[in-house]
Amino acid sequence: MRNNNKYSKTTSKGMVLLGILVPAAYIALLIIVAYLATPFSIFSPQTANSANELRGAYHNNNLYVNTSSDKLYYTGYSEKFLGHTYGYYYYGLLDDECVFYLISPSQSNNASATLEDVNITAKLLASNDRFFNITSALSKDLGWTQQDMQDNVFPYLVSQSDCHIKLTVFMLAFFCISAIFALVVILINIVKIRKKLYWIA
Repeated sequence: MRNNNKYSKTTSKGMVLLGILVPAAYIALLIIVAYLATPFSIFSPQTANSANELRGAYHNNNLYVNTSSDKLYYTGYSEKFLGHTYGYYYYGLLDDECVFYLISPSQSNNASATLEDVNITAKLLASNDRFFNITSALSKDLGWTQQDMQDNVFPYLVSQSDCHIKLTVFMLAFFCISAIFALVVILINIVKIRKKLYWIA
């Protein structure tokens, strides 16, 4: 016949250990996500006003940049999200390279034909759907293949619309609060073990 009291205490011990391992794994996951996503770089964007500086920023994993351009030209295309205009595609020249920009509706004055003396904080995007969309559309307009278009333009999209400072602050606050909660859970369960409240050999 099974000793229910011993079984209950053994189960409680397992629950305490689980209460340490699960939040510890969650904290480890948050650290990995923070390392890969580099969310803090949005608060200290690198200044990059040339094509080479933009390349250097991207290769150094500084995806957020402060950049400027004397003049940008509207491509005639926009990006939609959930039925709303997410941004307008512009192009400009940096070091004789054609660079595509995704400018927010407020900055672009709702698709002005040209923008002058542009200074923006933006995120560098490479080989994503938005870069594919604009190069695909313009290659059809010019009678080029999309590969020819991509081979002859700057390889990254400079996207002001993807620079979400408020959302980043909210997500970081959530991660920090949840990580603190997980740490508290770990400490509580460590105290339980140290006091041998549930530890039965």
